[in-house]
Amino acid sequence: MKIEKEVEDKRGKIIFLSFEGKQINILELKKGFSRGGHYHKSPTKHFIISGKIEYRGKNVITGKERKQVFSSNDIIETPENEAHLLTAVGNSIFLETFENDYEATLFPEYRRIIESQL
Repeated sequence: MKIEKEVEDKRGKIIFLSFEGKQINILELKKGFSRGGHYHKSPTKHFIISGKIEYRGKNVITGKERKQVFSSNDIIETPENEAHLLTAVGNSIFLETFENDYEATLFPEYRRIIESQL
């Protein structure tokens, strides 16, 4: 496993890792802050290690939106073309994995929420 880089802002820290062709990111998300605001062309998974996350996902093709709260040991599965916004209900740590190279397209409706917090 290789640490590619680390970044930090007032939302928390992200550690970017690579292992056997996969990308694995460890994310800290402080209470009240959000991450995401984009969508991917391939599915992603978020593994909640600790805390509680409110997930909003919106299919960019159909416009159908879903909301759900996830806690420790839950897995958030985000299908391709679903914009997502993860908001920490409490201080949280989670992992995200990607099978392919990371590629994201911003989703303005959700991205505005994140930018208002920065």
